[in-house]
Amino acid sequence: MAELVHVLSIEAPIERVFKVLHSQGNLWWTEDMTGDPEEGGTLDFRWPTDQGYRHRMKVDKLIPNHRLEWFCLDHDPEPEWSGTKLIFDTWEENNKTRLRLTHIWREETDYMAGCNYFWAFTLCNIKKVSEEAA
Repeated sequence: MAELVHVLSIEAPIERVFKVLHSQGNLWWTEDMTGDPEEGGTLDFRWPTDQGYRHRMKVDKLIPNHRLEWFCLDHDPEPEWSGTKLIFDTWEENNKTRLRLTHIWREETDYMAGCNYFWAFTLCNIKKVSEEAA
């Protein structure tokens, strides 16, 4: 098992950050997000590219303002994502919201390492959207 981990501070209330994570993926990840963001629900994220990227995630755990867990049921066209788990943890510290992303993979691969950069970029989007709305 291998993990990617990122932690950042966001100058916005924890409730706002968690709302962005939980139900506004269309603002920070892709414009095309459909499905049920509640625990047990399934979400589809699609990217309008020539490669037709799509992630299908099951919402494994939802603890409002604290934890969101997604399990990747399917990813097209990169099957390495399938079976991975995303964990978003939030907590308050020094009047800021802290966010930790842990992406758990079956094994370390070059593709996984490449995703590390894209997660850093994506977390900057979460920070921007959360702070602009605060």
